[in-house]
Amino acid sequence: MLNRAGRRAGALRCVIAVVSVVLCAPATQAAPGEADLQAIEKQLNALGDRIVRLQDLTDVETVQHAYGYYVDKAQWRSLADLFDDDATLEIGGKGVFLGRPRVFEYMNVGLGPIGPRNGSLIDHQQFQCLPTIHEDGVTAEARCIAFVMSSGGWGHNYYEDDYVKEDGVWKFKTLHGPFNMYSGYKVGWLDNVTVNTYPEKFPPWPDLPPTVIYLTYPSYYIEEHTSQVQTMQALVTSLVVEGAFEEFPNLQIVLIEGGFSWVPSLSWRLDKHWKKFKSEVPHLKRAPSEQVREHFRFTTQPIEEPENPRHLRDIIDWVGVERLMFSTDYPHWDFDDPRQALNNAGLNEAEKKKIFSGNAKAFYGLS
Repeated sequence: MLNRAGRRAGALRCVIAVVSVVLCAPATQAAPGEADLQAIEKQLNALGDRIVRLQDLTDVETVQHAYGYYVDKAQWRSLADLFDDDATLEIGGKGVFLGRPRVFEYMNVGLGPIGPRNGSLIDHQQFQCLPTIHEDGVTAEARCIAFVMSSGGWGHNYYEDDYVKEDGVWKFKTLHGPFNMYSGYKVGWLDNVTVNTYPEKFPPWPDLPPTVIYLTYPSYYIEEHTSQVQTMQALVTSLVVEGAFEEFPNLQIVLIEGGFSWVPSLSWRLDKHWKKFKSEVPHLKRAPSEQVREHFRFTTQPIEEPENPRHLRDIIDWVGVERLMFSTDYPHWDFDDPRQALNNAGLNEAEKKKIFSGNAKAFYGLS
C-alpha cells in the first residue's frame, strides 16, 4: 500500500500534467495569471487529499474484511499480522487481550489450530462497514455487523474498531466485537439465545475483564451476581422446612460462593414464621436457626464489605468462625484476593487460620 506522502505525490503529478496542458495552450489564448494558477493548484491539492482519503477508506475496509476471511480459514498468523504491536482484542464477553501475541493465542487456543479442518465451521460474513478517517490521516474507526455460522450455531455481532496507519499500512488498534445473539441451529433465535461468552468459558484467559457485559437474562452481570443470595436462601429454606435434616441428621452441606451475610437474617425470619406455623410443619422439632448452624457451612466469596467493619464481625460471630471457609473464585475476573479479604473483619490470627485453611482441612479430612 502506498503511504500518504506517496499518494499525495501521485496526485500532484496529475496536477503538474494538468498545469502543463494549461501553460502549453495555443498562443491565441491568454496565458493564465498567477491567481488562476493558485486557484488551480488549490483545487488539485484538494482533489489529491480526497484521493488519499478515499484510498484510506478502502484500505481500512480491506483490513476489516481480511480479518473476516482469515477467521473463515483459521489463518491465525495472518490474522494477527493485521494488528498493531500493542493492539487490543475483545470479542463477546471473553475479556481484553493485550498485544499481537495474545491476539494470536486467543485465536489459536480458543478457536482451534491453524487451517481449515473437518468438522469445523467458522464462516464470518461482514456487512455494512462504515469507516471514518480522522483528521490526522493516520487514525480511523469503523462500525460493522457480522453474521457468523459456526460449528456451534448462528451468531450476530457488531464491531466497533479503531485503526492506526504506520509506515503507510493500516492495522487494528482496537477490535471490539460484542455479540447481539448466539443460538444453536435446532432451537433458533427466539427460544434459546445466548447473547455472549464470559471470561472463563474457554481458554485462554484474558489479560483484563470485559469492558462491557452482555447477557440475555439477566441483562447485567450485577443482577446475576447479587441474585446468587436469593438462590442460596431458597435452597436453605427448602432443605430446612421440608425436613431434610430430620430425615438425615448427619447431613452436612457446604454452600459455595454465595456469601454469608444473609444467613442471620434468613434464620431469624425462619424462626419467626416457624413459631407461627408449627402446626403446618409438625415434623420440624427444632428451630430453623439451630438447623442452619448445625448443618450448613459457608464459603466467603463474594464477601460482603459493610461500611462499618464491626457489622461484618458481628455476622461472623453469629454464623460461627468454625463454619466459614475461605474461597477466592480465582481465576474469574471478580475473584476475592486473599491478601485483602477479611482484613477489616477484626479477626485474630487463630481465627484467620481457621477460615483460610483449618476449617476446610477438618471438614474434608485433609492432612
